[in-house]
Amino acid sequence: MIRRLLPFVGGALPITVCAVLALPAFAQDEPLPDVQADAGVVDGGDVDGGDLDGGVVATPVPVVAPVVAAPAPVVPQKQVLEPGADTDTGVKGHVYDAKTKQPMAVAPVLVKGGGKTRTTMTDEQGGYRLYLPPGTYSVMSYYDLYHGARIKGAKVNRGKLLNLNLMLFPLDENEEVSIQEFEIAYRADTTSAAAQDQLRLASSSIGEGFGAKQMSQVGASDAGGAAARVVGVQVEDNQLVVRGLGGRYTRVLLNGVPVPSTDPDLPGADLDLFPTHVIDSLNISKTFLPNSPADFAGGLMEIKSVTFPRKFTFEIGLSTGANSQSTFRDNLTYKGGKYDFLGYDDGSRSLPSAIPPAEPVTISRTGRYQSFDSIYEATRAFSNRWQYSYTTGLPKIGISSTLGASRKFGDRSRVGYLVTASYDYEMLRKIGIARPRPVSTSDGSLMVLNDYKLESGTEEVAMNAFGTASVDLGPDHSLTLVSLFNRSASDETQLQRGINGELGNDALFEKWQLQFLARSLWFNQFFGDHRNLAGTRLRLRWTAFQSSGRREEPDRRTIAYGPEGGSSRWLTRSGSGERFYSNLEQNDIGLTTSLRFPLWSQAWGTLGVWGQRTGRDFDNRRFRMLRATENGVPAEAFSAPIEEIFGPTGVGRLSRIGEFTRDDDSYRAKQVLYAAYGMAETPLIGRLSLAGGVRTEVFQQEVESFNVFKAQAAAMPGDQMRTDRTDTDYLPGANLKYELTKDMLLRAAYGVTVSRPQARELAPFQYYDFVRDRNIVGNPNLSRTLIQNADLRWEWFIGEGEVLALSTFYKKFDKPIELVISNPNYDSQFRNAKGATNIGVEGEARLSLKRLANALKRFSLDGNFALVQSKIEINPEDAGAVAANRPLYGQAPYVINLALRFHEPDTQFSASVVYNVVGPRLSDVGVRSGDLILPNIDEQAFHSLDLISSIGVGKHLKIKARARNLLFQTIRLKQGSFLTQRIEPGLTVSVGLSYEY
Repeated sequence: MIRRLLPFVGGALPITVCAVLALPAFAQDEPLPDVQADAGVVDGGDVDGGDLDGGVVATPVPVVAPVVAAPAPVVPQKQVLEPGADTDTGVKGHVYDAKTKQPMAVAPVLVKGGGKTRTTMTDEQGGYRLYLPPGTYSVMSYYDLYHGARIKGAKVNRGKLLNLNLMLFPLDENEEVSIQEFEIAYRADTTSAAAQDQLRLASSSIGEGFGAKQMSQVGASDAGGAAARVVGVQVEDNQLVVRGLGGRYTRVLLNGVPVPSTDPDLPGADLDLFPTHVIDSLNISKTFLPNSPADFAGGLMEIKSVTFPRKFTFEIGLSTGANSQSTFRDNLTYKGGKYDFLGYDDGSRSLPSAIPPAEPVTISRTGRYQSFDSIYEATRAFSNRWQYSYTTGLPKIGISSTLGASRKFGDRSRVGYLVTASYDYEMLRKIGIARPRPVSTSDGSLMVLNDYKLESGTEEVAMNAFGTASVDLGPDHSLTLVSLFNRSASDETQLQRGINGELGNDALFEKWQLQFLARSLWFNQFFGDHRNLAGTRLRLRWTAFQSSGRREEPDRRTIAYGPEGGSSRWLTRSGSGERFYSNLEQNDIGLTTSLRFPLWSQAWGTLGVWGQRTGRDFDNRRFRMLRATENGVPAEAFSAPIEEIFGPTGVGRLSRIGEFTRDDDSYRAKQVLYAAYGMAETPLIGRLSLAGGVRTEVFQQEVESFNVFKAQAAAMPGDQMRTDRTDTDYLPGANLKYELTKDMLLRAAYGVTVSRPQARELAPFQYYDFVRDRNIVGNPNLSRTLIQNADLRWEWFIGEGEVLALSTFYKKFDKPIELVISNPNYDSQFRNAKGATNIGVEGEARLSLKRLANALKRFSLDGNFALVQSKIEINPEDAGAVAANRPLYGQAPYVINLALRFHEPDTQFSASVVYNVVGPRLSDVGVRSGDLILPNIDEQAFHSLDLISSIGVGKHLKIKARARNLLFQTIRLKQGSFLTQRIEPGLTVSVGLSYEY
């Protein structure tokens, strides 16, 4: 069954087929018996049963003269709906032999109209069906050794399937035949729910897909917004979380290649790197097969990029938006750089050129700084921008454009391109409260110690450019180049103001941080797909890829004022006065290849190899402004404004700089992955089929922490701290599929996967977390985690775009890596826990309300849920300051999505009400306070209700509108019943206008 389904649900690869239509073409008006036809066809897929992600149209071999041959056998499938089409509007009918009146199976049917040629094939009873937007069409059919037939001027009206029967007359071998050639170009549309269901039905693994049209319906602006609507998925800080597992337990691929992380503290890829206009579809696999990377446990998300259009396309879009908390309100800010609106620093935050790269700014008898005067001079080289201010929040603005075309060359080849670019700017303000580190009373309840009001103001910039070019050398060979550049930056001002109980209960404490953070990624990929090699059924695919990522954090500044000696003064505790400079660069290069070949009847084998090298350099410098106590200045002088203390008149008299860069603050890392796998896909008994095999991965990892000054000078043995490790894993994976009916499946899967420590987690680099007010440090002694995964799923594809599914899963972790609080001061380190389990149930339903009443045929209801429970066991030696057992970080006990949608094809109007809730999940663990261990800190359930709508205006314009957080929900964190933090994100409304030519 797999082999029969795969040819017709293929991916984005365009093909060009020349079909010969022998003339004359006779109009068919003669009534024939009405034989019921039940399906149209999704064209696309390998005729040899190849994979879903790059098929070609199964059409007859082009001929220029009659031959005794029949088209390749085809199994008709449900048609993928296009904009303006529905299942009540289109054409249907049969193709008959005009002489014998017998139906003609697998006869091509072409429908031309509206600037498009749509193609399908007849089923075994000669029936066909195509769903079309209203309009006037020409319907054609042809067959070897037959005259072609054409019906012109067929008018299709809304709500009616026009019945058109075509009669093909046999050719007379003595008759002269003139030849008319048609080019049938078709790229299987994988952007709709119906198309994704077809891919899912034929897939060997367990997972869900989400197409571009679905993303538009839910108002998603990037991959994260789309993924959050998939069953069992949540998105936290732009990171993918699947089945309660995020960060290290998920993986993001672009066209089959892993996307690198551009943040040293987050192992996962940032989903906001991928705006929806560059995405054709995304698929989340929840079970392991050997042809995919094995370093995941929750899920593997593959993003497929858009491909070139058949005809010239130009689109430009403008958008704007407002937030109830931010727009036209007083937003926190500070004096930054003149290019911040482009996401680039103008150099004002850069480390001054007067500061030597290989020498610390500390007093030394043999160094550059031998006196306080020289230190004062170095201090004056730094910019004096410390004070926050306020500005009026501007509305969000966005602009995007797309340009693409393709051109035929030769008889069966085509070349095309597509380029897109976008820019978004947004100002966001968040307000709330924070009451960290409460104390316990004698009865075990919690009492406020620190009580702050929170406020933040952020300028966010995102720029994206995407380009792809493809050459299709006939239906069997294609070459594609993809290049993606993304630049995102956030310029954030955070402020905490209130009572600090550790300093006193009657005086104001104020702490703020200025942080400019920029991330950039340049990703390049060149891949080829070659079918039917040398006239055989072999299929070769290969990919070469390279990426460069960078994360810049120049001059992060932190200041605190609080009670001292009866007045509020600049404090030197809690990192106050720190200037932090960091830079991360990562480079990846790799090559993958696979060969697919027939084994026996309806069975296929795949062999593949994978090689990837990753290099990462992370450097930072720490400076701190200190009180110039050597000058005997009275303490009350430090009550002055901060830019006066650190300004030209204050340096030397009140303040000076000192360097606190640690010996292990910088690191270099290299990772090399070699992988090889073998996999088979084969029927077993009756309707039972198997896909499975083994993947071998050899992972070499080197991490070297070093003193940045000694590394640039002549380093001595022992100056570096080095981790050098190699892990070899043999990872089996198997998926069983049993067809209860042609539309109902039962699936089971088992696989072994891994999770490896990240370079940041191995390097003993210490990082200060401003929000949690603690230090976090890496651990060179970490071991990799081994995960056993078991899944079971029932699926029923009950109609066009409709599905019911129920799943259960179980995961067992050996030595999971966790961030462990090591003492009551909240100092934290990455360590291996003893073990963990993760178990859950998922359900999904997508239904048309036409099942209730025909008047509701424009409405559909989508819903899914996930119930998850996890438990981690901490090693006894790490359990002194925290509880020994708890859930995994970020694991919510439930995730629910609901959506009610309306679509009217004639007016091109659609609207959706979308609801999402993520249950309470562990944000931080409680630590020991005296004889008690405090409760864990949980982020509470957040109920999100959004409204999305769009309408077409004429042929070229489209208007979209969206309102997010209609319930005005707040983000709340609780420690037991004690509220530790509340953030108010507000209501966001946006409107977009696009023009397409």
